[in-house]
Amino acid sequence: MRSLSAEIIFFLLVFICFSKTSRAESFKIPNLKFKISSTDTPRTDEEKLLYQIEKKEEKAIKKIDKNCAHHVKKINKQVLKDRKKLEKYVEKNSQNSFAEDLSIYDPIAIGRNTVKNEKNKEAEIDPLNIPVTEEDKQKAQFYYARAKQKIDLEDVGSAINFLTKAIKAYPAYLDAYILRAECFGMQKNFIEALNDYTNILKIDSLSANFFYNRAVCEVQLGDHLSAIEDFTMAINLDEKYLLAYQGRATSRSYTSDQHGAIDDYSAVIDLNDYFIPAYKGRGVCMWLLADYHNAIQDFDFIINIDPGDAFAYYYRAISKISSGEMIDGCLDLEKSAQLGFDAAIRELEVSCN
Repeated sequence: MRSLSAEIIFFLLVFICFSKTSRAESFKIPNLKFKISSTDTPRTDEEKLLYQIEKKEEKAIKKIDKNCAHHVKKINKQVLKDRKKLEKYVEKNSQNSFAEDLSIYDPIAIGRNTVKNEKNKEAEIDPLNIPVTEEDKQKAQFYYARAKQKIDLEDVGSAINFLTKAIKAYPAYLDAYILRAECFGMQKNFIEALNDYTNILKIDSLSANFFYNRAVCEVQLGDHLSAIEDFTMAINLDEKYLLAYQGRATSRSYTSDQHGAIDDYSAVIDLNDYFIPAYKGRGVCMWLLADYHNAIQDFDFIINIDPGDAFAYYYRAISKISSGEMIDGCLDLEKSAQLGFDAAIRELEVSCN
């Protein structure tokens, strides 16, 4: 659209005029806002569209150096021509074969093949067996780029809206699903994040990370049995996935499978013998099983590494008290209480008066 020489002259002039500032700035041309980027100029169709529909720009610089004004006037004509070309492009792309009903693109309905290609273009069958054209993919990429911009602006809600449009255009767009799931996680919306990871796994079922992430959502929702299954899938795909063992151990403990939890915590320690959360979890499971001696050993290890760990002092204390070591147990309770552990303060009043 815009000639290369015009671009170069234009941006050189702007650079000279605004050399005092190091960040990207915007200036106002009559009837048109044009954003100057410190790194790129719009070249692809998606970038030009982004330039055309960008609604929120930085405040326009009120005055332009008089020495550059006559040059900007010349460039203005070229920019206005480009705007008309962009408008034609947008109009053309808004008429492509792109179903508006999101339910048609529901990735859960695998095998559904109802999208009509009005232009009779050769459609590519994506992994979910739904016809997708190159135009659909371009739209999806454009919406994905917009979503990333919104995330940079900490506007997660708008990012989710753009990602939903990207998925609507291209139902097998893995990156869009992943980013939207992360956005839902930022909002603590674990139900929608879980749904996205379910769809992600229909596209790529060989990634241990995706099973792990879905399991984390299930843990947040209190569904520990499903979480155990997904943690197990992650471990089957990656036998050294430390966090998957740790997560499965926690869920096993919640479902009263203390022996299974101890096995998983021990597997974590085998992978990393300084991973403190595993010692804490295993110690608590041993205490629940009345294996006070081994529980005390785990909490001893933690305290030797971190003498300020109130949690470890508390559980070592109640393990000692349960095994008959009242004096040492009360001393540990007092230390835990001094470190601000509320449960230790309450236990002191009950056990050590």
